[in-house]
Amino acid sequence: MCWGAGRWLETCRRMLGVLRLRLRMHLGQAHRAAQFCHRLGPDGGARMVRAVSAAVLVVSLLTVFGCGEKGQTPNSTGQPTPLSDLRATPTPGQETIAGASSGVVEEMSLLQLVSASDLIITGSVEEISSQWNSGQDQIHTDVGVSVRQCVKGPSRPSRVTIRVPGGQVGDIVQSSSVGPQFEVGEEVVLFLQFGAEDTARVVGGFQGKLTLSEDKVVGSDVSIGSFLSQVRQIMRDARISEGACEGD
Repeated sequence: MCWGAGRWLETCRRMLGVLRLRLRMHLGQAHRAAQFCHRLGPDGGARMVRAVSAAVLVVSLLTVFGCGEKGQTPNSTGQPTPLSDLRATPTPGQETIAGASSGVVEEMSLLQLVSASDLIITGSVEEISSQWNSGQDQIHTDVGVSVRQCVKGPSRPSRVTIRVPGGQVGDIVQSSSVGPQFEVGEEVVLFLQFGAEDTARVVGGFQGKLTLSEDKVVGSDVSIGSFLSQVRQIMRDARISEGACEGD
């Protein structure tokens, strides 16, 4: 996950705050338990205190690192994520059997995603296939997407092929910590740049892919219509041409 320095600091502060509260609570309980166990005698009391102290440490660490509910990703303010801050988040990938592609992705604003894209589309994932590169040392995956709506581009394609790092060939799996992942049948919004061999790549790693469900951007209450309207407004304000996609 690629967070800015501010978000990292806020996360660290929250983790430390939770740790302090939990330690105070459990140490208070440990103190009362120690007073009670003193009646058991030196040996029994000492064993009990050691056991309680170890339990305090384990519970506190589990609380800090595992207290969030699965699937929840609040922002630094605790408020609903604003439209301009919508990001696709990386999906946990398959276990890596033969190497992995890792790296750091610079956080991009919606304006930066729009400006850097050659093609902005919505569509449905129809086909996914993985293969080795020419050097036989890296796996990449080609994703076939049927285009439903075009927002920006020099032409209005009916279908595009996207190439992402990682994938599975036979029993060999390679994963990428920064690239988006796709599923057949998935409805998506894509910010793309043209690449080699008639393929496109996703701008900004996982940030350039948004998943749709019931005509809404997953992870928000924003409809796809509202989101695309904001994208088009950004393009008008920045005087970025929709190209052949104007009026689509």
